[in-house]
Amino acid sequence: MWLAKEKHYVRRSLKTTSRATAVELAKDTYLDFYANLRQGIIFFSITAKEGVEKYLEARKKDWEIGNIVRERYLALQTHIKHWVEYVGKKKKLRELKRTDCEEYSEFRMKKKAGKIRQITVEGEQVSINACMRRLYKEGETSIDGFEFKKIKKIDDRVDAVRRQTLSNEEYERFYRAM
Repeated sequence: MWLAKEKHYVRRSLKTTSRATAVELAKDTYLDFYANLRQGIIFFSITAKEGVEKYLEARKKDWEIGNIVRERYLALQTHIKHWVEYVGKKKKLRELKRTDCEEYSEFRMKKKAGKIRQITVEGEQVSINACMRRLYKEGETSIDGFEFKKIKKIDDRVDAVRRQTLSNEEYERFYRAM
């Protein structure tokens, strides 16, 4: 059966040698496919690479008309590039499950040998889910985002302790002011 919208043929084995049974099964299969087509169900999926290209093209138009700044567009490109590297550029979007990116933060930490800030990974996760939401709205994927593992809050700033305590001089001024 030719799917004009997707430009593909659908072939299914009826797994029978009986002609009468094959004709009946073919009618049922055709009706199932036709009903799904009428409901807008897509049978063939685009790859992660194609989906990302589609998303980035839409975001580029947003940048060109001024909805986002150039730096945000470049950050999206980088974030999404890392995600494609994680899932694989040939992975079909319809094959992805909500839990497929649970190990994404570990992947990024290992890839950068721990020299990546936690806020960067969180930003990448937000960008990835924004991409998936848009592709879901366009009917390209069956999920609208991923469930990432919660990242334990790590305060990696050198002055984190400094901000929580007073120096002797500050304490002296504070004490005298009271």
